[in-house]
Amino acid sequence: MSTKHAETTVRGDLETIRFDARNGSLQAGGMKVLEAETHNGSVLVDTVDEEMEASTHNGSITVGAYNGRRGSARTHNGGVTISATPAASGRLAARTHNGNIQVRGAGHLDLKTSTHHGRVW
Repeated sequence: MSTKHAETTVRGDLETIRFDARNGSLQAGGMKVLEAETHNGSVLVDTVDEEMEASTHNGSITVGAYNGRRGSARTHNGGVTISATPAASGRLAARTHNGNIQVRGAGHLDLKTSTHHGRVW
């Protein structure tokens, strides 16, 4: 999916989502693979089961249940919230320049977090 100025909502579970937006957010259910990039917009997904690469310049990234084995969430201005499950494995990276990072249930993962102006908890 590619959009310049539209909000996008995807209902139901999918194998893979590849989303690219200039000004628009993504709201989606469950998927195995998430690839999302926005400039001005948020990424809100219910479940990621395998891999995640999500980035936005101005917006937040939220994952309700992360079961993956490799994940990255990056934003410049916005927060990152991820809830990892016991099924998750491998590396998970969460980075923001201006915003908070909240990662729950990731004590068993190779977790990398960083923020310049914000808190990590």
